[in-house]
Amino acid sequence: MFAGSSAETGITQLTLAVSNLGEVKSAQSGYLAGTENDDLLVLSENGSIHGGGGNDIIMDGDGENSLSGGSGSDVFVLGSDGSHDVISDFQVGIDRLDLTSMPGLYSFSRLAVTFNYSGARITYGNETLDILSNGVALSLEALKSAMVEDIHRPPLIVETDPQDPVSHDEAIDGTSGNDVLSGGLGRDTISGYEGADTLLGGADNDVLLGGAGSDHLAGG
Repeated sequence: MFAGSSAETGITQLTLAVSNLGEVKSAQSGYLAGTENDDLLVLSENGSIHGGGGNDIIMDGDGENSLSGGSGSDVFVLGSDGSHDVISDFQVGIDRLDLTSMPGLYSFSRLAVTFNYSGARITYGNETLDILSNGVALSLEALKSAMVEDIHRPPLIVETDPQDPVSHDEAIDGTSGNDVLSGGLGRDTISGYEGADTLLGGADNDVLLGGAGSDHLAGG
């Protein structure tokens, strides 16, 4: 594949090695096994996955799942299903963990992590994940480093344009993260919901609802 740019000179050549490409396999439930190459393995419901060799992507389904990557650098993708899942052979410093599909998970600090002799247990809401690390010590820093990408999200900022302030009444809602919400002009109702929010009413008579979390409210 070749790529060019209108802003830069030259042509970039991208090369993808296909010799290690494995298979894409999915199953409703039951047992799913990979190959010795790089596979994508997906369960829809209860069951177990064994990646085999290669650098696999392993996606759990709804319900209780037992996940094993085998050899290689594997990525375990965990969804939100309110169930108890187990990774039975997590390789510290090699395997990765993807929790980005967990709703409202904007910071690693929102995870409750308990370490034990076999690895660690992560809980988030009604989600429980046991990580067994083959007798290798598992630390908080090792878990953070294992994340596919930093799950810290910057706060959502919702505010009116100071050059064109809104003069009518508004209903402004935050998210489950740490939000900064500003009403500007008008009689506004601002709801922060979860997270450590900052609610700025602005001019006129406003209603500020912080919700859960440690919030800062300023009526203006």
